Amino acid sequence: MSGTCGPLTLETSRRGERASRKRKNEGEVIINLPDCPDWLPVGAREIWDKVIRDLKLAKIPLQRIDSSAIALFVLCIHETAQAVAAGNTKLVAHFTRDSIAWAGLIGASPGLRARLGIKR
Repeated sequence: MSGTCGPLTLETSRRGERASRKRKNEGEVIINLPDCPDWLPVGAREIWDKVIRDLKLAKIPLQRIDSSAIALFVLCIHETAQAVAAGNTKLVAHFTRDSIAWAGLIGASPGLRARLGIKR
C-alpha cells in the first residue's frame, strides 16, 4: 500500500473505535424540529407539516428558533391559495413574491441549498 503511514488500524483497537465514532458523527445532521406556532391558522397547519417534512428530507439543518420564519413562509403559501380561490390577482402576486423571499431564507429554494453546499 503506497501512500499510507504506519500499520493498519484495527476496528477493535482504541484508535479504530475513535475513528469509527468520528466517521459516524461527520455525516449526522442534528435536527431540532421547530414547533408549529399557535397563531398559524388551522388551514395552514397541513402545509406546515408538509414543509417541515420536505425541509427535513432536503437535509436542511432545522432549529426551534426557525419556527416563525417557516410559519411566515407557510402563511404566504396559505394566503396565496386563498387569494387564487377569491380571484384576487394583486394579492396572489404579493403573496407569491413574499413566499419566494421566505423560501430563500429558510432553505426551501435550490439556490440557497447550493450556496450552503447541501447536495440533492
